[in-house]
Amino acid sequence: MPAGQRVKIPLDMLSAEYLPEDTPERREFEEIQKKARELRTRTPKTRNLKGVVVVIDPGHGGTDPGTIDTPPVTLYEDEVVYDIACRLKALLETRSSARTYLTMLDESQQYAPVSTRKFVNDTDEYVLVTPKYHNANADRSLDLRWALANHWYRQERNAGTPSEKIVFLSIHCDSLDNTQVRGTSVYVPNAKKIGTIRTSNQGFRETKNVKPVTLSRAEAQTHEAMSRNFAAQIVAALKKSSPPIAILSHGDPIRNQIRREKGPFVPAVLKYNLIPTKVLVETGNIKSPGDQALMSDPAWRQRYAEALYTALCRYFE
Repeated sequence: MPAGQRVKIPLDMLSAEYLPEDTPERREFEEIQKKARELRTRTPKTRNLKGVVVVIDPGHGGTDPGTIDTPPVTLYEDEVVYDIACRLKALLETRSSARTYLTMLDESQQYAPVSTRKFVNDTDEYVLVTPKYHNANADRSLDLRWALANHWYRQERNAGTPSEKIVFLSIHCDSLDNTQVRGTSVYVPNAKKIGTIRTSNQGFRETKNVKPVTLSRAEAQTHEAMSRNFAAQIVAALKKSSPPIAILSHGDPIRNQIRREKGPFVPAVLKYNLIPTKVLVETGNIKSPGDQALMSDPAWRQRYAEALYTALCRYFE
């Protein structure tokens, strides 16, 4: 493309921060950025994560492996992210005073990290609702994850845990056909799209007798602002890892909606989640040869978990 050539980009393809200043979306973005700056000074400070509750959600599992790498297949999204989740759980339980919940259990692996470079899709993961649910249906599993997180949130709030000390962290791998795009992106809730926290009455103990919740505009903005602050700590910790862990190579790594051909959307585990501080982390592009090599390395998976642990510590420092 020659220098000086004009490029026309449809406005609906631009992130809010790049829209004209007089658009409602841009004004909303600026309001949330201001709120995020204010909230940084009000985040509860605690040593060694004392009193902090971390809900970890490793994506997919059971009969839903998530995305996979290029043939011959040795990387399954659910197996990779479950291993990172187990490593993070171990770090939190051995180095800090935080309490952890995991939405999933691999019955054969339990919560032990694995050192393999080539994964097998074992399909024995369950969502830990009561009774536990084998992931036979991906959509139902997805609903049960945020319903379970909401159950734990209510339980912790009833026990006196401040909402600001509860964090939700969903871990995934991205699947992008452009193999040149690689690195981590972090999704946060979109304040304009999380107004009603609906229920998921599916016959499990954790989904019974639950009423929907409607967030005010100010509450929805607070959810996005708090989540953006935590997401920024994740990005910073990944960059400071030794060696640094790659951040999304194209565009802003922190986003409040996923853009696909069918249109933008907010992941359900963020959209219907009562926990104010909540993020979905795409650890890398499983279709990218560079990210594939890293995901297969147990040492990299350990460094990734350590970066997430560091981000949690710094968020509450």
